[in-house]
Amino acid sequence: MKNISFKLTTLAILFTLIACDEDNPIPQVSESEIDDVTAEAYTDYAEDDVNELVIDLMDDIRLGIGNGQAANDSNRYRPFAGKVSCADISANIENKEIIIDFGAGCESADGVTRSGKIIVNFTDARHVAGAVITTSFEDFIVNGIGVEGTRTLTNVSDGSEGQRAFEIKIEEGKITFPDETFRIISSTKTRTWEIDESTREVILTVSGSAEGINRNGEAYIHAIIQDLVYKNSCRRVGTKVAVSGERSITKADLTYLISYGNGDCDNAVTITLPTGEVREVIVENRRG
Repeated sequence: MKNISFKLTTLAILFTLIACDEDNPIPQVSESEIDDVTAEAYTDYAEDDVNELVIDLMDDIRLGIGNGQAANDSNRYRPFAGKVSCADISANIENKEIIIDFGAGCESADGVTRSGKIIVNFTDARHVAGAVITTSFEDFIVNGIGVEGTRTLTNVSDGSEGQRAFEIKIEEGKITFPDETFRIISSTKTRTWEIDESTREVILTVSGSAEGINRNGEAYIHAIIQDLVYKNSCRRVGTKVAVSGERSITKADLTYLISYGNGDCDNAVTITLPTGEVREVIVENRRG
């Protein structure tokens, strides 16, 4: 993968099998748990790419809602600009539909290769409270990861300056990996973006939960216990994992807790096993 690469050997250290005895049985951890952690990071990456792509596109037309003219304000701060620079875009403002066509595959200005189509239907400009934006896909692939399903974004912003929040529901979601394995997803999450105008830092916080079937055919439930926090400055240096927050993964009645650190771009992850044992690892996530 061009933009996200994981060393499974590092994660394997995290899930080294734990010895047990008859008086103190300890559940052992299989390769499936290793896969869950890495697959979740790939899934987060693909979902974030789609969400930010749609946000930037809706920003681009926000002044044109109702008159068919695209916005042209070079002074606007656009942290996600460049994601659709190589695509053909068809916007029908009257019918409130946009089709983004990456064709057989092209690399946008952000260095990511995408192919296929994204279809966006909306009730209003995304900055309007209560606006609903529905996204579906036709053979869409981002850096080798296939994305399917329907995403419904509802603007739930609180109206404060520099803040935007969306509730995002995914129905019949499916993420297909380069080896043709796939992951089924159903989720409801709230993503909140806040921009510090003085530093140009974009902070994304994510709350909510997801469930589905992992690529080993096992049912899972993921819950965000403490909001996950992502920094745009960290993403620019290749970090795609959260910089703080905590989530749980429950499967076969076993729950693993994943903590993402204290806000630094250090890729530090702390895992608490079902036994209560804590493991600390550095997840390598680099460009190249």
